[in-house]
Amino acid sequence: MLVREEMQSETHLNGLRMLVREEMQSETRLNALRLLVREEVQAEIQPFRDDVAQRFDQVATQIDGLYQRDEKREQEYLSIREQLRRLETRFA
Repeated sequence: MLVREEMQSETHLNGLRMLVREEMQSETRLNALRLLVREEVQAEIQPFRDDVAQRFDQVATQIDGLYQRDEKREQEYLSIREQLRRLETRFA
C-alpha cells in the first residue's frame, strides 16, 4: 500500500513536472511570437513614421520662416512708428 502511494505520488510529481515544462515552453514560444509581431509591426509602421517626421520638419521650417518674417515686420513697424514720432515732434 505504501509503495503504491509512493508510486502514485511520483507519477503525480512527474505529471506536474511535465506541465511546468510545457508551460515554460509555451511561455517561451509566446514571448518569441510577441517579439516577432513587434518587429513586423514596427517594420510596417516605420515608413509612415518617417513620412510624418519629414512633414513635421517641413511644417516646423515654415513656422520658423513665419516667425522670422513676423520679427522683421515688427522691427519695421517700430522703426516707422519712431520716425512718425520724430516727424510729429518736428512739425509740432
